[in-house]
Amino acid sequence: MQDASTTFNWLGLFQLIVLWLMAVFAALWVLDWLFPQLRRDEGDAPLTPGARQPAAPPSVLPARKAILPAIRMPPIIPMPPVGRLAWRANMRTIGVMLLIWAGVSFVPAAFAPQLNRLQILTGFPLGYYMGAQGSLVVFLGLITAYAWRAARLDRWMSAAI
Repeated sequence: MQDASTTFNWLGLFQLIVLWLMAVFAALWVLDWLFPQLRRDEGDAPLTPGARQPAAPPSVLPARKAILPAIRMPPIIPMPPVGRLAWRANMRTIGVMLLIWAGVSFVPAAFAPQLNRLQILTGFPLGYYMGAQGSLVVFLGLITAYAWRAARLDRWMSAAI
């Protein structure tokens, strides 16, 4: 039988992950509410259906036009097949990096009791080191790897066009 100090609270980890996902979705919703997507067409760019309408009454809007002239958006140009391939490769890279990030964030917390049995360097428990230092090193490695991969994709795309 295990004592209470060596058992891991799996429910607490699950609650932490759910809370993190809720925070991410709430942040995305707030960003979508603050910056609604605009349609590209001639003249003023009206808001898409279902988006937040401007708070100013219509009588004030023409005065604002005189101060801020309408920006003419260029026509939408379809993405070439090479661009679609590069976009898919970029999305796959981001997906893999997010999985590594999630693993480095949550796995050491899940296995902290087992990792803390090992001590490294000056006597620090491995679980503490992985949480305090190891994850930061991996995050910096992910940033470097993404920059390298994105530069390779850019070179490949410019050579293919």
